[in-house]
Amino acid sequence: MTVHKGLHNVWPNRLRLSVDFRYQGVSQPVVDGSLKPHYGTQTWEEIYQGWKASQYQYYWTKYDLNLAPYGASFFSHEKKADQ
Repeated sequence: MTVHKGLHNVWPNRLRLSVDFRYQGVSQPVVDGSLKPHYGTQTWEEIYQGWKASQYQYYWTKYDLNLAPYGASFFSHEKKADQ
Protein backbone atom coordinates (compact mmCIF):
# COMPACT_ATOMS: atom_id res chain seq x y z
CA MET A 1 0.00 0.00 0.00
CA THR A 2 2.98 2.31 -0.57
CA VAL A 3 2.61 5.15 -3.03
CA HIS A 4 5.34 4.94 -5.64
CA LYS A 5 6.21 6.26 -9.05
CA GLY A 6 8.79 5.51 -11.71
CA LEU A 7 10.37 8.40 -13.56
CA HIS A 8 11.61 8.52 -17.14
CA ASN A 9 15.22 7.64 -17.85
CA VAL A 10 16.82 10.99 -18.74
CA TRP A 11 20.23 9.49 -19.59
CA PRO A 12 20.19 8.15 -23.18
CA ASN A 13 23.49 6.26 -22.74
CA ARG A 14 22.69 4.63 -19.36
CA LEU A 15 20.47 1.78 -18.28
CA ARG A 16 17.92 2.51 -15.57
CA LEU A 17 17.31 -0.34 -13.10
CA SER A 18 14.38 -0.72 -10.75
CA VAL A 19 14.31 -2.91 -7.63
CA ASP A 20 11.36 -3.91 -5.51
CA PHE A 21 11.97 -5.36 -2.03
CA ARG A 22 9.09 -6.79 -0.01
CA TYR A 23 9.08 -8.25 3.47
CA GLN A 24 6.55 -10.14 5.53
CA GLY A 25 6.47 -12.66 8.34
CA VAL A 26 6.68 -16.34 7.39
CA SER A 27 3.46 -16.92 9.34
CA GLN A 28 1.49 -14.70 6.93
CA PRO A 29 -0.07 -16.17 3.75
CA VAL A 30 2.10 -15.86 0.65
CA VAL A 31 0.59 -15.30 -2.79
CA ASP A 32 1.72 -18.31 -4.80
CA GLY A 33 2.64 -16.20 -7.84
CA SER A 34 5.12 -14.12 -5.84
CA LEU A 35 7.45 -17.12 -5.68
CA LYS A 36 7.78 -17.24 -9.46
CA PRO A 37 10.22 -15.19 -11.58
CA HIS A 38 8.85 -11.76 -12.49
CA TYR A 39 6.44 -11.76 -15.45
CA GLY A 40 7.11 -15.45 -16.12
CA THR A 41 9.66 -14.67 -18.81
CA GLN A 42 12.10 -17.22 -17.37
CA THR A 43 12.06 -20.25 -15.11
CA TRP A 44 14.09 -20.58 -11.91
CA GLU A 45 16.16 -23.24 -13.68
CA GLU A 46 17.09 -20.73 -16.39
CA ILE A 47 17.90 -18.06 -13.83
CA TYR A 48 20.05 -20.40 -11.72
CA GLN A 49 21.89 -21.83 -14.73
CA GLY A 50 25.59 -21.17 -14.30
CA TRP A 51 25.44 -20.26 -10.61
CA LYS A 52 28.54 -21.58 -8.87
CA ALA A 53 26.83 -22.10 -5.49
CA SER A 54 23.35 -23.43 -4.75
CA GLN A 55 23.20 -22.02 -1.22
CA TYR A 56 20.60 -19.32 -2.02
CA GLN A 57 18.66 -21.16 -4.72
CA TYR A 58 15.04 -21.88 -3.81
CA TYR A 59 15.65 -20.31 -0.38
CA TRP A 60 11.92 -20.15 0.40
CA THR A 61 11.51 -23.94 0.34
CA LYS A 62 13.04 -24.25 3.82
CA TYR A 63 9.95 -22.53 5.28
CA ASP A 64 6.56 -24.11 5.82
CA LEU A 65 4.71 -21.38 3.91
CA ASN A 66 0.96 -20.91 3.78
CA LEU A 67 0.48 -20.43 0.01
CA ALA A 68 -2.67 -18.66 -1.12
CA PRO A 69 -3.98 -17.72 -4.55
CA TYR A 70 -4.20 -14.01 -5.26
CA GLY A 71 -7.71 -12.61 -4.94
CA ALA A 72 -10.05 -10.59 -2.77
CA SER A 73 -10.16 -13.34 -0.13
CA PHE A 74 -6.41 -12.95 0.35
CA PHE A 75 -7.08 -9.57 2.00
CA SER A 76 -9.96 -10.74 4.20
CA HIS A 77 -7.77 -10.50 7.34
CA GLU A 78 -7.70 -6.69 6.91
CA LYS A 79 -11.50 -6.50 7.17
CA LYS A 80 -11.49 -8.56 10.37
CA ALA A 81 -8.82 -6.36 11.92
CA ASP A 82 -10.86 -3.21 11.18
CA GLN A 83 -14.08 -4.54 12.72
